[in-house]
Amino acid sequence: MGTPFEIERSIDLKSAPADVFAVVSDLSRFESWSPWAKADPGAKIEVTTPPNAVGTVYRWHGKRSGQGSMTITDLTAPKHIELDLVFTAPFKARNTVVWAFHPESNGGTRFVWTMRGERGLGMRIMSALMRMDRMLERQFDEGLGYLQAIVDG
Repeated sequence: MGTPFEIERSIDLKSAPADVFAVVSDLSRFESWSPWAKADPGAKIEVTTPPNAVGTVYRWHGKRSGQGSMTITDLTAPKHIELDLVFTAPFKARNTVVWAFHPESNGGTRFVWTMRGERGLGMRIMSALMRMDRMLERQFDEGLGYLQAIVDG
């Protein structure tokens, strides 16, 4: 049995939850705000259609980003999206990602990006050596900045 972990980052956006949801729920637009797509622009990406429904799959295979997929498992507009995140290379892992859209009194959105799962012994050792939680937090923050530039202009 693994050790549970959770990474969570958030950003306050000027745009309304429905507007942010429209961008985030469309997995064909994920590359535009994904920090991993920016770091590995040569990665092969495939998105099933429709790009914004339960069952939609986003697959990637890249030299720097490895290989894996994200599948939308729950989609409740404009409140939250849940995804099954599966890494197949360079390591195997399965996590849950939740993107939550909280309305703010100013008409904007507090967007929260959470990833949770369990780490086996090998991943716990690698996480400690590579300071993986800090690295993921920085990557999430980078992606949130890209998303802000898209939805808030």
